[in-house]
Amino acid sequence: MPGLDDGGEVRVLRAPRRTTVPSDGQPHRVAVSSFEGPAELELVCTPELSPLVSLVARFDNLGQEPLLAGPVDLVRDSGFVGRAQLKYAGVKERVKLSFGSEDSLRVVRDRLDKPDESRLTGRRTTHCEVKLFVSNTGPKAEKVALEERILVSEVKEVEVRLLPKETRPAPANVSKDGIVRFELSVPPHEQQKVELVYEISAAGKVAGL
Repeated sequence: MPGLDDGGEVRVLRAPRRTTVPSDGQPHRVAVSSFEGPAELELVCTPELSPLVSLVARFDNLGQEPLLAGPVDLVRDSGFVGRAQLKYAGVKERVKLSFGSEDSLRVVRDRLDKPDESRLTGRRTTHCEVKLFVSNTGPKAEKVALEERILVSEVKEVEVRLLPKETRPAPANVSKDGIVRFELSVPPHEQQKVELVYEISAAGKVAGL
């Protein structure tokens, strides 16, 4: 049945050969298609959501059919490692899948907000400091990408400004959606620190921040 993920378009997927499905009321798998292709692997952490560092694979759908949304089994060199949720992906569309966390890597997050209000204009300014501590307890150096989120203003009464002189190290990228990306190389048995500093300035009549 069509759904939200596929835009409501009906798809008919045909199996390449005849298959017998037992009439026992249980779900059974039928192979429809397969493809192989290169994948980009990366260790990524979103500290605001979880302290775990996950192995993320990105690849293009090189098959002849779209990949439907639903649960998928994840298999690595060691075998089955769990399940993840796949979003709908059209032919040649980019796919992103997480293959679980790396036990040797952990991130601790600390945030401090310092609000201030101007007595003359009533304008409120919040100085936000986010500190990230990345620990590598493994025997080899690891490249880790950290993704933090800052607010993105859609009204002129609210201004959000990243403070580059106080943010260390310099971000690798800041997306239009406010995702600040740091790329680190963490030596074995060591810890690295990341500081993200930004300001939120709002007019006195603005509520909800």
